[in-house]
Amino acid sequence: MKKSIDELYKTNYDVEFLDILRQFWKTTNSFSCLDTPKKQELFLYLDGCDAEYELPNGTKFFAKSGNLVYTALGSQYKVRFSNFKNENSGTVGINFYIFDENRQKISLNKDIVIFNTNEEIVALVDRAESYLRSPIRNTKARFKAILLQIVSELGENSRFFALTREQGYSVVSRALHFLDANVESNISVAKLAKLCNISEVYLRVLFQKFTGLSPSQYRIDQRLKKAEKYLLYGDIPVNEIAELLGFSNTAYFIKVFKKKYGCTPFAYRKNHNR
Repeated sequence: MKKSIDELYKTNYDVEFLDILRQFWKTTNSFSCLDTPKKQELFLYLDGCDAEYELPNGTKFFAKSGNLVYTALGSQYKVRFSNFKNENSGTVGINFYIFDENRQKISLNKDIVIFNTNEEIVALVDRAESYLRSPIRNTKARFKAILLQIVSELGENSRFFALTREQGYSVVSRALHFLDANVESNISVAKLAKLCNISEVYLRVLFQKFTGLSPSQYRIDQRLKKAEKYLLYGDIPVNEIAELLGFSNTAYFIKVFKKKYGCTPFAYRKNHNR
């Protein structure tokens, strides 16, 4: 059974807590369940990092540090974590089930829903994580109480709106798909806006909403992801990688790569190809 967060909040429901886990993604930085559908519901709090989700059909979701990401029972996706703020950055995941009054499982009506949070939600996540570290009794009951509070908080406050890809995605999708497929292109923002039949100003607003980046920043981010693959799985010289990906010069490529990955492309290749 599928329900929106508002519908869920207005019905009789119960939750069953399964487990909670703090994970650090700076080394592995990705996860995939494309061939293994999720066996439970998940709330994932992004604590000091961003995430890019992709469904089997290519639809993408972008979540920022501080967002609470819901992934549904049965969903399949891959996710890449980035922009780590410090060594302790990572995620706090809570796995659970939702039941209606007849003990039938319920899921939210989207495979992935990204929620903004407030101080109350963050405090609840922090409290759940503190229980994880504390040798207290009846922890399962405590976790269940926190889960009910989280769902309640999401449901009763209209300002916690879900940033789904269906809401406005069709408007900006042509620009996103173009940049994904043509990372080397230096197409202007004005021409990207024309592809979407919207103004340049509105395109910038939608980009910021759905990716957390400006069009130019998104283009650079996609180029750097492709550069990373060249460095990891090939022997193309760094200056040629810069040229292939449309960077104005090698020095600029090295500068932006070091800003994102904390080292030069030369050092990155050396460190990962031992």
